[in-house]
Parts: sequence; C-alpha cells; structure tokens
Amino acid sequence: MAEQKDITVSAKTREGRGKNDARRARRAGMVPISVYGGEGGSVAALAPLRDLAAILRSESGRNTIFTLDIEGVGTSEVMFHERQIDLAFARLAKDPVHGRLTEELNAEVLFNDRYALVVGTKSKWARRKLGLADLVNEPWIMTPLDALGDSFLGGAFRRRGLKLPSLVITTFSVHLRNNLVGSGQFITALPQSVLQIYRSLHALKELPIDLSVQSPVAIVTLRNRTLSPVVQLFIQCAREVAQGLPGRQRSRKI
Repeated sequence: MAEQKDITVSAKTREGRGKNDARRARRAGMVPISVYGGEGGSVAALAPLRDLAAILRSESGRNTIFTLDIEGVGTSEVMFHERQIDLAFARLAKDPVHGRLTEELNAEVLFNDRYALVVGTKSKWARRKLGLADLVNEPWIMTPLDALGDSFLGGAFRRRGLKLPSLVITTFSVHLRNNLVGSGQFITALPQSVLQIYRSLHALKELPIDLSVQSPVAIVTLRNRTLSPVVQLFIQCAREVAQGLPGRQRSRKI
C-alpha cells in the first residue's frame, strides 16, 4: 500500500540522453529518472542516488509517495514505478543452464556455498558427539523452511528419513540468529561464507555433521543490457574474490 511521506528530493532536468551522459551522471552520484503522469508529458531528470536509495531502504520502500522538485519544472508528488539495476548477487536453487537463469536473465556462478550446522561454542551440543537424528527435537532458529536456503536443510533431513527439525523461532535476520545461537540455546544452519564472517564475533562452532548441501552463489544480469565499464570492473573484482573462497568455480564470463 502506498504511503505518503514528508520527503523532498531535489532534481534537475536531463539534457543528454546517451549512454556516456548516463555514465557521467552516475559517476557524479546522480541517477537518470523519467517522471510520467504530469500535464506536460514525461520529464527526463537526474536525481541524487543517495536520496533515492534512502527512500527505497525505508519501511515503505518503493511504495513511498514523496515530493520531487525538478529545477525549472516544479514539484510533483511521485512514487517509484520501475527501477533498473546492473547486477545482483543471488543464491540460486540450482545451477543455471549454459549461463542462463531465465529467458531474461544471465547468471555466472562464482562459488558453491556449503551449508554447515552451527551451535554456540559453549552450548551442550558443542561438547558431544552427535548425529543429525539427535538434533531433530532440539530448539532451532531458522528462516522458514519454505525459504530458498532452508529448503535445502529440510531436504537434508528428508533424505535421511527424518522428520523436519523443531523450529522454535523463524526469522530472516541473520544477526538475530547468530546472537541467539551464540548464546548456546539454539541450533541453526548457515552457509559457510556467512559462518566464516561471524564465527569469532558470535562464538559459533560448526558441528562435524555433513549435510551434503550446497547452493550456487551467482552474479545475475539482464540478458539484453550492456554492462558499463564500471560494472564490468566490479564483476571482475567479484570473480577474483571468489577465487579465494571454498567451493569456487572456474568463472564463465557473462
């Protein structure tokens, strides 16, 4: 549902319409936008990326109605209709076929992220030799088991003929999960890349139980969109970082 906010974003009309003009604008921290619905037809403008990003990160997000003040044109009450992105990092349910995720999307797998069973270093489970069956009725904190990542966890239990674990708390907040698991009262499953970052901070320990679960992490781009040199440089940097990660793959260029 749309929500009106007392927010004003200052913008200026956009003169150049070419790719080079758009690149120069982005380097200056501005985003090309088009405003529709006014009496004079559409207006091409440039708005600060920082201001628009703050609105998108707010609670109402893209449903926010805000004031756009375009220099020389005036003010209008607007909301987001469509936004374009250059790329996204995504955890996939399966490997892309020939570098293609859908008819509209390309995907390049950077590495396969293994899932690990995780407890707090001071928990009772950290000091015992356990199997997966021993953990079914213990308190777990996870995202819902129908979410992408944790659907893998449910599959690990089913393949062993076990019932699904008892989820005492479900949340999409990785910070909440790590804090509660670090307290020693809960069990969770985390991708190895996440565990590597938070292991020391939250006193986490991986249990020696192989889930045989891993998910591909990929860069996803639009098939028919030309990537700018800056985006291509960013992708190359991501490939180089991925080469140092467990489960890395030989990257295939998008």
